[in-house]
Amino acid sequence: MTSTLEGSTGPHEDEWDFYTNPPLDDEDPPRPVEVETLRSFVERYGSPNAIPASDAARRLMSLCDEDAVPPPIDPNVVVDKGQRIGYFLWEVGLEMPQYQPAILELVEAVQALPDLERTEQQVKEWRFKEKVKRWRDMEAFWEIWDEGYERCCENRYPSSLDGEDPRGLVNANAFKAHCLARNRLDPSRLRDVGAAFWLITTTLEQDPWNHAPKTRNHETHRTMLNTNIHALVPFFEIAGDVIYSFVDKKDLSWSDNLKYLDANLWKGEIKFTKSRWDFWKDRLQWVFEQGELKQRTRDEARLLAETMKTIEESGTSGDST
Repeated sequence: MTSTLEGSTGPHEDEWDFYTNPPLDDEDPPRPVEVETLRSFVERYGSPNAIPASDAARRLMSLCDEDAVPPPIDPNVVVDKGQRIGYFLWEVGLEMPQYQPAILELVEAVQALPDLERTEQQVKEWRFKEKVKRWRDMEAFWEIWDEGYERCCENRYPSSLDGEDPRGLVNANAFKAHCLARNRLDPSRLRDVGAAFWLITTTLEQDPWNHAPKTRNHETHRTMLNTNIHALVPFFEIAGDVIYSFVDKKDLSWSDNLKYLDANLWKGEIKFTKSRWDFWKDRLQWVFEQGELKQRTRDEARLLAETMKTIEESGTSGDST
């Protein structure tokens, strides 16, 4: 399937300009060494001259120069290394989705560090003592991840029906899908597959034309389908085999509460079954046949159904718990 991720496909100077020349009103922008470290790592990732993730992690999270960080203009703003790096990684991942796998590997490398690099004086003074573990565990990044994803979901529809649907949710879903693919057996990341099931069931398991609220007209329903199908692509493209591995293992009874009254088209078991997977393929075929939807939407629906069939035939549905 042709990737639906919306961002640049290669390294260009203007991609990083926002970070190398941050706005004057940015109270705690990433430091030049942090920008250079991340950029070098992600642009070389997977190449013969790739930088070891452990080296990049150590340099990115080094605290040796934190004492030289100028105080913010606003005294109420707290300079926080973990927050600064967390926002930096999340924003780069959304704006430059081609770097998402590299960013996730870097996050894991930070979490694997035995300690964060500090000067002897900082250690002697117990500088940053209370925050070092939080920063090393990348707690701020995962908090920003959850908050940022929620915002992308809330703002996924265009403000104008004639406008282009936002790329935010597509790229945020790709971030989640890459995380699922890397951590398919990690119970702490299972909420990411929940996001996939939420979008799939609300998009494919309810009648968009006949039972939605009367306050929404037909054109609005088209916009919702055009947006949601587009946002589904990364989940199946990147982590479809992970989703399929939950057949007969995932309770989806909660999804019925998210559907419009009388709009639920799924009449089978409440758990995720192979029959339900097949039903999704049938619904994607239905989407493909709707001539009033965008051609991109119809093409993506057809390709999604083909991808699902390939996943079934590959026999690679791993063991999930």
